[in-house]
Amino acid sequence: MDEDATAQTGLPLSQMIVHTFVLCALVVAKPLFDIMANYPEYFVVFRFSNPEIYFFALALVVALPLCLSVPVMLARAIGKRAAAVIQTAIVFTLAGVFILQLIGASPFYRRQFPYCLRWSWPAYLPFSICGTAGFQSVSFSVRR
Repeated sequence: MDEDATAQTGLPLSQMIVHTFVLCALVVAKPLFDIMANYPEYFVVFRFSNPEIYFFALALVVALPLCLSVPVMLARAIGKRAAAVIQTAIVFTLAGVFILQLIGASPFYRRQFPYCLRWSWPAYLPFSICGTAGFQSVSFSVRR
């Protein structure tokens, strides 16, 4: 049997892309915009012109999520299952980065752990891989 024929209908491609855009805005763009809002002299020191600042903002808001959506679009040509696996990996990776931001912002974390342990972001790569594999195996066994 065809894999796509046995699986239930997945999310439409447009909805997958919207999820990526929203998560990128929450995880990447907003923290960087917050940093740049606190230090506007960065643009002055490096002599950014107005169009360059607009291009920077556009790159954060549109180009990065679009680059993350390209593998999902290409995988959708292969099949819905491949697109779902790649989308799940992207979502779990962005969720791991978001959790890392929440943990890093907590006063308990800053007070209790030494500085060298704050750079624990590589620990979220296994979170992404295990989360993707676990989610896909559960959803595959439910669909059978």
